[in-house]
Amino acid sequence: PSFAIFYALSFYANFYITLITSVFIIFYLLFHTYDSTENLIESIVKVAKGVVCSLLSSAIIIIPSVTSNAFSNEISLEFPTGAVKHSIFDYIRQLMTRSIPDKISIYGLGIDAYVGIALLVLLFLYLFNGNIRLTERIKMAVLLLLLCSGSIVNTTNFLFNGFKFYQNPTQVYGYIISFLAILIAYEAIMNIRFIRVAFIHITGLLCFILIVSGILLSTGYESASPFIISLEFTFAYYVLTLIFKNKSMTPSCYKVLFALLFVFEICTSFIYNTTKLGEYFTTLPSSRTKQVKQYETARYILSNHPGSKILITGSIYDKKTPLLTSLEG
Repeated sequence: PSFAIFYALSFYANFYITLITSVFIIFYLLFHTYDSTENLIESIVKVAKGVVCSLLSSAIIIIPSVTSNAFSNEISLEFPTGAVKHSIFDYIRQLMTRSIPDKISIYGLGIDAYVGIALLVLLFLYLFNGNIRLTERIKMAVLLLLLCSGSIVNTTNFLFNGFKFYQNPTQVYGYIISFLAILIAYEAIMNIRFIRVAFIHITGLLCFILIVSGILLSTGYESASPFIISLEFTFAYYVLTLIFKNKSMTPSCYKVLFALLFVFEICTSFIYNTTKLGEYFTTLPSSRTKQVKQYETARYILSNHPGSKILITGSIYDKKTPLLTSLEG
């Protein structure tokens, strides 16, 4: 019942995000681990009943939305021709420490894929951990690759963005990648004592090859800088994990030190990018940016009509109704 209630409420809250949710409900059914075929069928039947109940209870929202011009203009079931919009190198660079935010997209919903080099190390440790079921590791790896491919390939980006086409891949659904990365990292840390020393060496070697390849493909120091700093942090995580496996520290001590090192890595990226605010074209204030135009418009209105209230500065293109405008204040 709770699934049907919240799924129905999601249509009232945001119809577009609910489309994305619907796509990932199907992925949940596909990637969930079932005890038996009967358990799989039972789960599908339960979800199907919940979906039907939700659709019926929210039909008052769904029918006008689906039949509107706005829906037909923005949402399509015709998949775009598959095309690689960004190189894998550019995407991998966004995973590195101190990467420039929103580097490879001109949109505000760009490729903000940074999850820390620590999670990249933990991803390999997760995949090599024999204490975690093999089917579980394979499913997680496939799902993560599918989600990440949406930032590079047109077709999967169209699907994960709720059947909405963007000229350049964006990540409306990017928070799901972050949640999945956190889940994988948690499982890797909680099972770290079961990892073999050989696989720690292999993890370090794979990360080293990946990062050095990025350095060699870089066009200059600015492009290579995220990879160089990430290499230093990778070495720190690698040595720390080896010390732990040699039983030179307790599991609690290892987790605390790993967490502190991770926080330091985050600060390295955050502080650097904060000091560079305004230097990149995505954050550089100019007369062309929407925010500056909104500010100038508001200043003009208030100077000519003191005390007036500005409810919205968007255009008709935003498809705002008087009701939405008043609800947003």
